[in-house]
Amino acid sequence: MEDVKAITRRFEIVFLPVEISKPDSPWMQITEKAYEGIKKVLGKSGYRAYEGVNTALNQVYWIEILDETPQGLLIRNPILPGQKKKVEVVEAIVEKDLIYPLVRGRDVKKWFVESNYGWIIVPHDPKTGKPIIENVMKMKYPKAFEYFFKFKDELEKRSIHKLWGKDRPFYSIYAIGSYTFQPYKVVWKEISGKISGKAEFHTCVLEPINHPILGNRIVIPDHKLMLIPLNNRDEAYYVSAVLNSSIVSLTISAYAIETTIDPRVVEHIRVPEFNPSDPIHQKLSELSKKAHEIAKEIYEKKKDELKPELQKIEDEIDKLVAQLYGITDEELKEIKKCLKILKEGEIEEEEEEIEIPKDVQVNFNANVKPSLGGNLEITIINPQKQKITIELDLFGKTEKLETDKEEETFKIKIKPIEPGEYEIPFKVIVDRNVKEEGKFTLYVEKEKKVRKKDRLDDMLDELL
Repeated sequence: MEDVKAITRRFEIVFLPVEISKPDSPWMQITEKAYEGIKKVLGKSGYRAYEGVNTALNQVYWIEILDETPQGLLIRNPILPGQKKKVEVVEAIVEKDLIYPLVRGRDVKKWFVESNYGWIIVPHDPKTGKPIIENVMKMKYPKAFEYFFKFKDELEKRSIHKLWGKDRPFYSIYAIGSYTFQPYKVVWKEISGKISGKAEFHTCVLEPINHPILGNRIVIPDHKLMLIPLNNRDEAYYVSAVLNSSIVSLTISAYAIETTIDPRVVEHIRVPEFNPSDPIHQKLSELSKKAHEIAKEIYEKKKDELKPELQKIEDEIDKLVAQLYGITDEELKEIKKCLKILKEGEIEEEEEEIEIPKDVQVNFNANVKPSLGGNLEITIINPQKQKITIELDLFGKTEKLETDKEEETFKIKIKPIEPGEYEIPFKVIVDRNVKEEGKFTLYVEKEKKVRKKDRLDDMLDELL
């Protein structure tokens, strides 16, 4: 034991659920002092994350642009390293409207994305995210349809297509929606971790590019990346700053193992929605833009002498994010110390094809005031469009919600109730089988007393 002590460093870590009252929530490895600061960050996120697009047969969709012709772009589908399924390499002319720049997991680092993009052909409507129906493809994009038709057998045999592809064209892509075509995206790797099993989480912002042949194009992340889609540039850089802070990095590193940094990791992070009139939000956005610029110089031009400058910006971001959450200087110091403990060793990202889609998800969100009541909002994500039934025991009354849509949100009116925490039992039933059974907590906070004039002013503002 004395020999072991001589060659090792030891730390005292506690093991706690993210939600103390819910032992079935993710568990964190963290120091007790760091947890005092981190618990101020935990809560419902104001932003929703998604997976990048999943083709399940990259060698058909990932392409090289060889030349521009009057009829369209001459492309080739190259052999890809690590590709499990091999298809014929062909050269073909396709309509350029369906070609987009592609970013993969390996292209993304903290504050930085490689500008040497690949290319992907996406036969989906950018307004809806849905696949273009075959009749329209044949008329509007006949060359692209002819290209995909060469691989019809292989495309129909994809596991994901067999599972999700009923009534969809054989060339459909999955994990895609209108959100995929938002101009700005905050992205992070699905697999990005340490050999200890603790995740190292970092993000960067994807912006549209202006290509000499294709013109202005949004960038498509592949399924190795997770994304938060946004329509506002300043907001995207603000979100990236908050998520890249030591505070959020520790929160996620404490409960996410390296192979599960999927969209759900931000569900427990209470990121305040961007307010352009808030000076802290605006400052975080500007610092994030500067961090991206410096990181570009460091990675592309090998200017390592700029690393101390980037560190200063990151320290300033940490202080502002601490203000955002009301975290003290002492708590921030302990958070950075704990984050350092968790960062050990590194593994390379593996190339792997994801064939199986995510399951049904149900999200509960409530906005209820004691004197006014409010709404309970329930969002059901149903990738396979199965028949989903949600049963709620709401203060002694059974509420039943049903859907077979890919995504649907229900609102249930809540009458005024006393302040407190209410455990609401629920069941998720998929095709008559109980998929999940549990409880969620409905929080009703005590209202602050305000003067009558202030309340009348607030009501008038709300009406206006």
